[in-house]
Amino acid sequence: MTELLRRLRPSLVMLVGLFSALLTAAAVLSTWRDALNDQRKVFAAHADAVREQVLARIKTSDELIISLGTLVNSATHVDADEFRVFSEELLRRHPYLVATSYLPRIPDNQRRNFERSRYEAGFPGFVITDRSGDDYRRAPARAQYFPMLFIEPFEPVSVSMIGFDVLADTHLAQ
Repeated sequence: MTELLRRLRPSLVMLVGLFSALLTAAAVLSTWRDALNDQRKVFAAHADAVREQVLARIKTSDELIISLGTLVNSATHVDADEFRVFSEELLRRHPYLVATSYLPRIPDNQRRNFERSRYEAGFPGFVITDRSGDDYRRAPARAQYFPMLFIEPFEPVSVSMIGFDVLADTHLAQ
């Protein structure tokens, strides 16, 4: 019997070692799966929180932008100062917004009167323009125009865009 035990001992040791290795691998795999599952849950929770924050910001921005449009559309006359006051607050409170602008729709048959009214409002030389490279020039006749009337922040770079017809720019027109 002792002779049989001596012969089986190496096989028994290997079997016990193999069983121990399999048991250890199963435990490591189970622990790894639990840790991975926990990390997925944490990631999903963080992603949901970020998504909710982004949606809340979009809704707030949308409401403020609609209120800016309501201000402009409900008043018989909105001047640059009124637009600036409202826009500055909007841009200050929401730094992810880059700029605001007001683009009235002007049918071609009203273009001349519109340009004259802007001239009389204190904008000498105001014309509806389009752009060729960096040069702004008088826009050719079209069925309608969407010229930038107000833009905030109002900086030296943006001054040249007053009167620019966004329909003339294929990227902006979309």
